[in-house]
Amino acid sequence: MPIRQLPEHLINQIAAGEVVERPASVVKELVENSLDAGARAVSVDLVNGGQKLIRVRDDGAGIDRDELVLALSRHATSKIASLDDLEAVVSLGFRGEALPSIASVARLVLTSGRGDKSWQVEADNGRISDPVPAAHPMGTTVEVLDLFYNTPARRKFLRTERTEYNHIDRWLRRLALARPDVAFNVTHNRRAVLNLKPAADEASRRQRVATICGDTFASQALSIVSESGRMALSGWAGLPTCNRSQADLQYWFVNGRSISDKTLSHAVRHAYRDVLFHGRFPAYVLYLSIDPALVDANAHPAKLEVRFRDGRGVHGFVAQTVEHALRDTRPGGHDVRPAAPAAVNATPTRQAAMPLGASPQRTGAVAEALGGYQALAGLPETLADRPQPETAPPMGYAIAQLRGIYILAENANGLIVVDMHAAHERIVYEKLKRAFQDQAVVRQPLLVPTTLSVSEQEARLASESGGLFDKLGLVVDQVGPGSLMIREVPALLRNGDAEALVRDVLSDLQESGSSNRIEDDCHEILATMACHHSVRANRAMTIPEMNALLREMESTERADQCNHGRPTWTSISLSELDRLFLRGQ
Repeated sequence: MPIRQLPEHLINQIAAGEVVERPASVVKELVENSLDAGARAVSVDLVNGGQKLIRVRDDGAGIDRDELVLALSRHATSKIASLDDLEAVVSLGFRGEALPSIASVARLVLTSGRGDKSWQVEADNGRISDPVPAAHPMGTTVEVLDLFYNTPARRKFLRTERTEYNHIDRWLRRLALARPDVAFNVTHNRRAVLNLKPAADEASRRQRVATICGDTFASQALSIVSESGRMALSGWAGLPTCNRSQADLQYWFVNGRSISDKTLSHAVRHAYRDVLFHGRFPAYVLYLSIDPALVDANAHPAKLEVRFRDGRGVHGFVAQTVEHALRDTRPGGHDVRPAAPAAVNATPTRQAAMPLGASPQRTGAVAEALGGYQALAGLPETLADRPQPETAPPMGYAIAQLRGIYILAENANGLIVVDMHAAHERIVYEKLKRAFQDQAVVRQPLLVPTTLSVSEQEARLASESGGLFDKLGLVVDQVGPGSLMIREVPALLRNGDAEALVRDVLSDLQESGSSNRIEDDCHEILATMACHHSVRANRAMTIPEMNALLREMESTERADQCNHGRPTWTSISLSELDRLFLRGQ
């Protein structure tokens, strides 16, 4: 077959294969155009899951008569004019492919008003009509009818009406979260399904989040606000107790664009690593604002992914911000450093912190953290001596121990029940982590250096990341085009598999530009140490000891969960107790 130029309409249909996968793709592109046009209100009408009709109307800037036909031409856009614009693009759409691609696989009517004039054009199977006058307020309406009517091979791959509508609904909810300042109204088969007013303040934005993500998430979400250099992070991160069996309530927005990104997802997963139960997923709605010059929004045909110039820096900023917010998941949420417990009638002494990898039996900081729980002097010895509950701290004052497992305490609101082993495990673990973080990682030279074969790309990556490896406590040299030699490892991991450790770190670097593998592995060992040295079940505790544990919980980061993500305490209010016993009825 000879080489020949493809007809324009076929070129548009080929482009549509990348842009228009299903009705949801059309809705996404059209609504994003409306938002780029400065719309403050967007309405979407759907029939038959968008297969028969998609109508998107906005109150944006509108399109001039002379530009209506041009808007249906490929690579025609008002959003960029040069390569510099492309490298710092801030609009949601910018390629100029959406409208012509949609028009090549559906019947399309474009009506727009600007000033006191309004016009309409129609496109059908590659033919575009001349603009004609039409009645339309300021803004634009796009009607897409009979999607894929002229490409039956594509049409037969569409799913049921309900399935296609669900895809549209998910995208509309994402867009509504991305732009809380814009009103959204949606109908399906002439039935109203979504009606969102503009959200101008924190309370109304949280209400929109509640409408889209559920009241449970909105009521159990921490507010995130942080800024560093050319980046800022805001939004909501669910408490560890508000976890999911799937990653189905995780929303990321970068400069207003809804995206999926491994670097960002990994950063949040790392921040939750100490507080989530195994196999569970965090819930969050997070917005990253970043200098457009530092992010490539043109990395995916449908603009669903981005590429960061400094993925490692973004990862670190996001992980630290979310982790800092989660640190305060403690009773009362006090931002204070916990003090070491003192023995009764004893003068506490502070010994040197443990070098990582040293024996815990011979070091003061770790011995202090791992030691049996000591009573604090000056706390009430009997129930009659304890202060009244109008003056009680968040976890109240201990009144009893149940089955050698649970501490029962009374506070201003009612009854507190604490799992004493889980609570103490978290307290000890946090102390061990601080001992780990307060000093440089101690390295252990290998008696026999380990050589491992890697790809040439991995060898170059290891050579270029020498500073990071050194920070992680690894000494790794490139000894050939595809060969590395491991000379030193972190002392705490000296009995582990050094080869597997280095391969895992390299894999992390390739995927996200950073690695927390060493820290995570060290923390896993510290968590095991904390578990083995915490108070055990059936260990009788005195009232002062129980009160000392409660006070430590109030001042320990992440004390609401144990190291495995299980809750450490719960409460029963007086009103709940009154209902149980029918008091006042």
